[in-house]
Parts: sequence; C-alpha cells; structure tokens
Amino acid sequence: MSATHLSATRTCAGVPIFWPEDLRPFTILFPWECYHNGPDSLPFTIDISNFSMPRARSKLCLESATSDLPCDKCTDIPVHIVHLAELVRVPKPCTNYKFLGLAHMQDTARSYAEQMNALKLQVFL
Repeated sequence: MSATHLSATRTCAGVPIFWPEDLRPFTILFPWECYHNGPDSLPFTIDISNFSMPRARSKLCLESATSDLPCDKCTDIPVHIVHLAELVRVPKPCTNYKFLGLAHMQDTARSYAEQMNALKLQVFL
C-alpha cells in the first residue's frame, strides 16, 4: 500500500450523539434496559467515557474509515438516536418501567408518592 493510502485510512470512532437540548441529559433519559445483546437490542454501542460528548458505534462497525467520516455502518446511528429521542420525549403511559430511563422512573415514583399523600389526606379528613 502507498503511504497516502495508509494515512487516509483510520479506525472508525463512531458518531457523536447529538441529544436534543430541550430534553434532560442523555444519560438519565436513555432507556438503558434496551442496551444488551439480545434479539431486540439496539444496533449500536455507546461510549460515555467523555461524559459531555457520548459517542455511538454500530455493532457491525467496519472498524476503518477514511478521513474524518465514520464507516458506512455507523452513519445509520443518528436516525436511531433521533427515534429514541422522540420516544423518550413523552413516553406512553403503558410503557413498561424497564424501558424507561432513570428520569422517567423518578417522575413515576414522584407521581406515586404524591398520589399516596393525597390518599392519606383523604383518610385523615
């Protein structure tokens, strides 16, 4: 291989995760229960070693890319991230708690606590 070909090829670093700014942070809204290797898993892995700029890499990553662009498999990931952001914006009431992020589970627990306090007041009045 020529020297110019070697310098143009590099290891694919995946893609940065651009989470909508109007949502709470990615790490507390992301449905981590979906992050596994089963048949219904997400098609990418997540690197949160740089907490302020998480990155995603396809599970089928080609491991090499040219210039500053990700490989062909990793270029599909932003579509999945946008879809996840739409799902977590307002989760359906019937969503199993295992598929909610930490923030939504906290909201649910807070809601149950408020309901319980309201019921306590009704009993004592």
